[in-house]
Amino acid sequence: MVRHFLLAVCLVVCATTGLFAQERVGGGRIEGGVFPAGAMFFSNGANASEPGFGAYSIGGWAGYNVNRHFGLVGEFGLGIARTQDFDFASGRFESVKSPYVATYSGNGVWHPRGNDRAVVPYLTAGLGALTLYKTNGAKSLGLTTDPTYLSGNAGGGVKWYLDRNWGVQADYRLLAAKARESGTPFFGLNHNRFGHRIAWNIVLAR
Repeated sequence: MVRHFLLAVCLVVCATTGLFAQERVGGGRIEGGVFPAGAMFFSNGANASEPGFGAYSIGGWAGYNVNRHFGLVGEFGLGIARTQDFDFASGRFESVKSPYVATYSGNGVWHPRGNDRAVVPYLTAGLGALTLYKTNGAKSLGLTTDPTYLSGNAGGGVKWYLDRNWGVQADYRLLAAKARESGTPFFGLNHNRFGHRIAWNIVLAR
């Protein structure tokens, strides 16, 4: 009985291996994705002069793979405003709705092992912009405009292609926003700001 069971398992494994061998698995020439679930958070500014805050994050991207190792990607992300407490140089504020945070970037992506496989790790970096969109609550924090900052990002992750057309992806980014003199006491006035974003993507490949 056990011998028959083991023989059946071997036959299934061999058949499955043959199917995967005949069907291409991995990233296509054109790819895209959406992340319906993610998180974005910024640490305090230097000397706690500007507050740290977090947001739920959603977004998407579209890319073109030049070859199996290198690709180009355009990305958009949105940090959803949420109510939280703030404590920084301007005072302590409780139950205030944070601003929305929009990020836009163009990135290069490197797949060290190539993207023509089921599991594809990658590294990425790029430049773009970050915009804060004020809420009624954020005005009390000194955010009275919708400032835009030059930004950069770097990170990496892994894609898992379940078949030739789609897969899932886990992604991490270190975010950086360059300070500007016309900024706000809430964010990026005297010091560059740094944050993190974690996202879980659904990937479509062609």
